[in-house]
Amino acid sequence: MRRFTIVCAAVVLLAAVAPLVAVGSTPPAFGATVELPDQFKVGENEVRVVVDNTASDDVLFSPIVEVPLGTSLSAPSPDPHVEASGAERTYSVQNASYRSGQSLYVYGEEVPAGETRTYAFTLVVDEAGDRTVEADVRPLYNEPNNVRDAVTATALGVGTLNVEVTDGAGATMTGAAVDVDGTERTGGDLSLSVVEGSYAVGATAAGRALPSVSVDVAPGDEANVSFVAPDSLVAPRVLATTANGSVAADSVVRQTTQAGDATRPTTFELSVVVDSDDGTSVVGVAPPPEIPGSFAGVSATVDGTPTPVTTAEDGTLLVETTGPGPHDVTLSLEGYATGDASGDGTVDAGDARRIAEVVAGGGVATGYADVNGDGEVTAVDAMLVAQYEQGNRDADYRRAD
Repeated sequence: MRRFTIVCAAVVLLAAVAPLVAVGSTPPAFGATVELPDQFKVGENEVRVVVDNTASDDVLFSPIVEVPLGTSLSAPSPDPHVEASGAERTYSVQNASYRSGQSLYVYGEEVPAGETRTYAFTLVVDEAGDRTVEADVRPLYNEPNNVRDAVTATALGVGTLNVEVTDGAGATMTGAAVDVDGTERTGGDLSLSVVEGSYAVGATAAGRALPSVSVDVAPGDEANVSFVAPDSLVAPRVLATTANGSVAADSVVRQTTQAGDATRPTTFELSVVVDSDDGTSVVGVAPPPEIPGSFAGVSATVDGTPTPVTTAEDGTLLVETTGPGPHDVTLSLEGYATGDASGDGTVDAGDARRIAEVVAGGGVATGYADVNGDGEVTAVDAMLVAQYEQGNRDADYRRAD
């Protein structure tokens, strides 16, 4: 009877140990995958190792995740922030079991059959270039029953992006919203660590959306972007610059180059000198008050070369300069003929009707509907246009002889 008891105990013990014994040439029933962040860079990176036990009918007993460390790859001191499913996990840094040097060891709990576990931890890349992150996963006490995965990626260098937002007097606007490649941050004086590359940087301050500029950040270097949000843009200002851009003092020239009448449009020209280093500067100006705020055409030149003009949502006219200054910037604006309320290029009875509709509160007209220049659109303006169309007034809306 006693012998039978001993034999049964031995059978039970073997049954308990059997799942932990190496299975020889039989491949493990679990898998492992190394995942690197999209922006793999010099400095700290969150690395993930996914242990997949979904194809197995057995529990994966206390897996060990070993990540060899080496040239330009290390675990941060004092803590690599090891987690699994949001909970902290035990780890150690000690001699590698199958590579030279040291490894980061992550100790997991059991992974039930049909489930996965993701182990997340921080690794430090010391230098830019191609780097390989490898993970060996095995159950505790059964090292031969292991799986291994490795991923090679190019670690990008890191630089500094400095962004400043000030008001028209030069004071920092702490409540400004700064957008870097679609990611928004708050503050008027930011210093950001970013991977090497080109970034679109914009800002919004005091209700004004400032123009976006592109800036290149090189590894180990600093790039600077400055924004200005003035209260008024009657006078041109550099609103965004990567190049210390500014409007040269006393350089602004404003002139009406053609006075409009019923047969020709009003034209206006504004010129300014922009001082800057070798980079990008965007100069902005509000629609000139010298002419109505409706334009048949707007064009610009920078140092004599035709350059696109962008109109912001608030009507601000924007012109971009690149390279070292000074730059001669000229804006040319063409309005409409006086009385051309519809903006179709002619003054006729249809414009008289359009002005009458505006007076009645049911229409929209260009800024050239104010024919007599009294600052209002009234029935008098409609009458003057009608009389011009009938030949009773000349192009200046004086009575015809």
